Amino acid sequence: MASEVRVNQIQNRSGLGTVTFSDSGVSIAGVTTVGILSATGNSVFSGSVTATTFSGALTGNATGLSGTPNITVGTISATSLNASGVVTATSFSGSGANLTGVGGTTDVRTNSLVVSGMTTATGGLQVGATTSITVGDTFIKRGAVGLGTTSTTGRNAGVGTATGTLIFNSSTGVVEVYTGDNWVIVGDQAGSINVEMLLIGGGGGGAADHGGGGGAGALFFSSSQSISGPAPITIGTGGGSTPNTSATKGGDTGGNSSLISISASVSITSPGGGGGKTNPGTVSVPGSGGSGGGGSYWDTTGGTATGAPGGTNNSTSPTSGWGNSGGTGSPTDPALGGGGGGGAGGAGGPITGPRTGGAGGSGLTYSITGSSVGYAGGGGGYGDVNNSPTNGVPFGGGQGHSPSQPILPVAQVQGDNGTGGGGGAFRPDRSGGPHPVTVSNGGDGVCIIAYPGSSSRITFNPSASVVTSTSSRTGFVVHTINAPTIITQITS
Repeated sequence: MASEVRVNQIQNRSGLGTVTFSDSGVSIAGVTTVGILSATGNSVFSGSVTATTFSGALTGNATGLSGTPNITVGTISATSLNASGVVTATSFSGSGANLTGVGGTTDVRTNSLVVSGMTTATGGLQVGATTSITVGDTFIKRGAVGLGTTSTTGRNAGVGTATGTLIFNSSTGVVEVYTGDNWVIVGDQAGSINVEMLLIGGGGGGAADHGGGGGAGALFFSSSQSISGPAPITIGTGGGSTPNTSATKGGDTGGNSSLISISASVSITSPGGGGGKTNPGTVSVPGSGGSGGGGSYWDTTGGTATGAPGGTNNSTSPTSGWGNSGGTGSPTDPALGGGGGGGAGGAGGPITGPRTGGAGGSGLTYSITGSSVGYAGGGGGYGDVNNSPTNGVPFGGGQGHSPSQPILPVAQVQGDNGTGGGGGAFRPDRSGGPHPVTVSNGGDGVCIIAYPGSSSRITFNPSASVVTSTSSRTGFVVHTINAPTIITQITS
């Protein structure tokens, strides 16, 4: 007959560890060295344990584990774990779990790792096929890695971002990596295509009393432009004006239009046109832009242009685009008033007598859509006696209005959207009757892409801001982009 010895505790002589037995498991205090340690309940170690194999369930603080044990358990639930062998478990969890001591050739193998604090492992960490390690919206599992998702605003708000950080940018729909200096798109994710491209910035707003017309946005055109996706596209809005609320305010600068294809190192920007100048003592209006805004009674010099002069119809532009300076204003009769804003095809005209607003600079015509269309004309300047000439109007520029003449339609004073035309100068409080505050606004810019074919090869997101035509130009696909979007895919 077998014998049994039943004890609650084995007490060693003074200074050595103690083994305590309970219904929930075995507790070993001190230093224990065994070949195989197996427990069906929970085992708690407060000292150092060396074993070739351990199996069972481990809870509590296992910092005392050392040597080269192979720990194989169903569940490890501990605040820390220190081992230099192989640790295998179906589940590991703990509050503030710390695997710092797991080093050398040690592997931690588990189907589920759930930790509420920091987890550090200097050896290998393996996770089963059906579960994952999840931190916020980032996860690691067998066969897949989920990157953290954030917007461009959230990305730029990051403090102390580590070099090499990867994110999925929900604003641009691409994977980006931080180089230590800036964020760049990872890889060529959407193919490439060679296209004709027209890109125009928003037109500058026209000024009010004795002020200048708005300059046109810079006009960029290439007959052979390589684009690789993903590529964010921005469309500059026309510069505003507030002549109803303040007769001495000038026009605002138009917004920039751009196409950026980082994977192909392509970055094209067409600056917005300069606003028409007015009284600098009231508000500072620089007047410079893609094409310059017109000078005023007080600030007579026309605004400078970032674009290059000398453009001709359907001509390939330099990288800066086509643009010209604004015309001069004058404080003396008979030429008293504002100059016209510059256009892509010519400079703005000066104020002329008798008090006739300066002509808006002419724009340029392009046939990228299949029809010859005028773009980037300058806005006319303000004159007390006569409206400005209409030089910029056929190219989307607004006409400068005189209060001595019948009121012009709002559409004739504003710059045309989709052309980048500058707004004409206009002071409604001298013209009688209420008028829209936006009467002197510049026109929004545009991006037009065309390439041979009978069906679209480019996918945009969002697509609502893109008008695609396969019939307006024989043998070509034409995309007219009127609002911000992203080229997300290019097919062969």
